[in-house]
Amino acid sequence: MLENLHVKNLAVIDETEVSFGSGLNIITGETGAGKSVIIGSVNLILGAKAEKNLIRKGAENALVELEFTADEDLASNLKEEDIYPEEGEYVFSRRIEEGKNVCRLNGEKNTIASMKDVSSRFIAIHGQHENQVLLDRKKHLKLLDSYASDKITPLLTEYREYYDEYRRVKSLLEKDDMDEDERLREISFLEYEISEIEKAGLKEGEDEALEEKYRIMNSFSRINDALAKAASLLGDDGASDMLGEVSASLSEISGIDAKTGGFYDEAMRVEELAMSLRRDILSYLEENEYDEEEFAAVRERLDLINGLKHRHGRTISDIMSTCDEKCRRLSELNDYEKTKEKLTKEADEAHRKMLDAAERLSSERKKNAPLLSKAVEDAMKELNFAEPCFKVQIEEAKEPSKDGADDVRFMIGLNPGDDLYPLEKTASGGELSRIMLSIRTVCALKDEARTIIFDEIDSGISGNTAQKVAEKLYLLSRQLQVICITHLPQIAAMADCHYVVEKETDTDFTSSGIRRLNEEESVMQIAAMSGGAKVTQSVIDSAAEMKKMANEIKMKLK
Repeated sequence: MLENLHVKNLAVIDETEVSFGSGLNIITGETGAGKSVIIGSVNLILGAKAEKNLIRKGAENALVELEFTADEDLASNLKEEDIYPEEGEYVFSRRIEEGKNVCRLNGEKNTIASMKDVSSRFIAIHGQHENQVLLDRKKHLKLLDSYASDKITPLLTEYREYYDEYRRVKSLLEKDDMDEDERLREISFLEYEISEIEKAGLKEGEDEALEEKYRIMNSFSRINDALAKAASLLGDDGASDMLGEVSASLSEISGIDAKTGGFYDEAMRVEELAMSLRRDILSYLEENEYDEEEFAAVRERLDLINGLKHRHGRTISDIMSTCDEKCRRLSELNDYEKTKEKLTKEADEAHRKMLDAAERLSSERKKNAPLLSKAVEDAMKELNFAEPCFKVQIEEAKEPSKDGADDVRFMIGLNPGDDLYPLEKTASGGELSRIMLSIRTVCALKDEARTIIFDEIDSGISGNTAQKVAEKLYLLSRQLQVICITHLPQIAAMADCHYVVEKETDTDFTSSGIRRLNEEESVMQIAAMSGGAKVTQSVIDSAAEMKKMANEIKMKLK
């Protein structure tokens, strides 16, 4: 359940925070007040793209934070993934800054993809635009699968494994479908590349050692000049003589004061170290010789290795792995007919397994299609459709896809005796809203998410139909936490918790916020929704009566 929402510096919102209750939470407000920003903030936690202009003018960043509690099943599933609540709550946050986003779950940094995956198990959003889903036949299959997800998802996962394997083997088979000239050309090229790598006689770590040697030899003069200068400074008339004088000076007093004796001993050690350093440098200079031929050989070897890296991999290990792969491919081409026969058998076996999995998947869909049809019909009747006939029609697809071998289409008849027609060719805008609400309420009870947001799904309805939609939302909220943005007073009157989004404006500052209304404020808000620009006492009385009737209906529905 969504417990709390905190938004700061997001679009028209300066800063606002609100706690939600269980049951039916209704959000109302004037057009342009900022309701879309409230929903947009939740969408950001669900992984929506964060545009740069979302950050409030004058602010350096924007912040969205949602706090959830989980039921036992979800909490147990999350625990298996090492996701634990903090003080009983799961806190998702997303900070939007110039050029970057910082996502956190319970204070720990998270990727957007990971946060989206986890947050979607807590909350789902359904907006008015989703009515268009019903006009896209490709989405009908997904809605059926969503309804029976507990049974269909494992079968669909199994099917996709076989489907991917079949496509992989088939791709290899098609790739190897070549004529003799093509085969010989590829063999010749592979033999050349393999010979080039093997002839190089590469050794692991060789490139690093050569690069170090090249750097030293390339800087020979610079190194020798620096060392020669250092040896000179340490020699006669340099540091050695100076340190000798220091030691002699200290030796004269070392027997007088015990402390000065320590200075003398230390000076002797420094003088000895300086002389030892000079001897080491002179020894290095004596042994360090520059060999032009050796330098050329090192450079030539590095050029060879870097050329192979450019063509076959970034490291010597990559090059050797590439060579092994080319050897394998060469072996296949040299034994072409046997390889082709092997791939053909693998493709046939993968195809058989894919079709078997597709049949099991299709069988489960056909079992659940009538159940979804009946559930949606019942839900439609509750939303003021008189005698609807809704049918999930399943036919064999022209060819298997990643979703199986079924072609699913929603068929509907809205009046008694009507023939069934494809949904996308029949329903009006208002009817689509109610049909989608019917489907969503049926499917929502099967979802893992226990909070559902409906964003203005009441488009195109009014009167008695609006009352039926309100009752349907209320009934759904007895099983899930429902948050609904609406312009309809009938729906607002059914609220367990009523919120309003308001915009405050002065000469220099405009900001939106959300707050919970008490009973009296809720009546006034419903009156404003009913009465338009001028709210008279009669409109207020009517709103109070509507609220009273809604409470009576809620008592009956319980």
